[in-house]
Amino acid sequence: MEFICSNDDNESIPEKIREKLELTFEDIHYDGYKMALLSQNMKLYNKDTICRVPFSNTVEAESLGAGVKFSKECVQARIRKYRINVIKDVYGLKEMDFEAKSIWSTIKAVGYLKVMGETVCIQVEGPFTIASQLMDSALFYKSLLKEKEAMEYLFGIIQAGILKYVEFAVSSGASIISYADPAGTLDIVGPGMYKKSSGPINCSMLKKITDKLGNAVVHVCGRTSSSLEMGGFAVKHPISLKAGQSYSEGIIEIITKCPETKLLGNGCIKRGPMNVRENIMWALEIK
Repeated sequence: MEFICSNDDNESIPEKIREKLELTFEDIHYDGYKMALLSQNMKLYNKDTICRVPFSNTVEAESLGAGVKFSKECVQARIRKYRINVIKDVYGLKEMDFEAKSIWSTIKAVGYLKVMGETVCIQVEGPFTIASQLMDSALFYKSLLKEKEAMEYLFGIIQAGILKYVEFAVSSGASIISYADPAGTLDIVGPGMYKKSSGPINCSMLKKITDKLGNAVVHVCGRTSSSLEMGGFAVKHPISLKAGQSYSEGIIEIITKCPETKLLGNGCIKRGPMNVRENIMWALEIK
């Protein structure tokens, strides 16, 4: 059954928290300690039990050379300048720069939160989403169809970077990897492209990530996991939990009591403070 995304927006930062912490939008993205403080304050404000970072979905693209901009109205950074303007530019692309401000600050924030005694969740974007942030949409979709070799090279660079990012995050103290690939879901790319490209790429990515988790777990975005299921790349299995828990508490219970479970799906990490529906969460098995 298809996962219905409610597009819950709990990412907006209350002005009183920003004023209390004396934060600028640049601080939220480029200062690891202030990012950690904000995450901790947002956890308390939302009555959640996990701390999430970063506060933008552009950190991977920025580490690959995309330019970003900030808005006074929204905490999320936006792509200002594409790294790839013609498809041959992919061959000049280097690996993710982990000294780039936003991605390194995020890893540092994970470490600070771990020292503070928090359960830390780090958001990781999938390959299609990162690739679509490196070039305009027309070039992206045209290249998927007509530039197979160049796109394979690009996805290779991206996947290697994601894997290294996860390794840094886990070694710094992240217990939960929140994985989403919204630009590569079945409803966005269509059945043909999904079967041929996005589905296999995400399967490969998730299998590689699970080998690097240690005691951590991957929470796969409901839309991403639903696409994998409907595309025939994954199946889900129910996990019964004790009654009365929040979604975040359920994830923590699974990490503690079901260490063999490494992939969770069919849910939304943003609904962390809400009660688990029917006391069931879903393990995801990649075929």
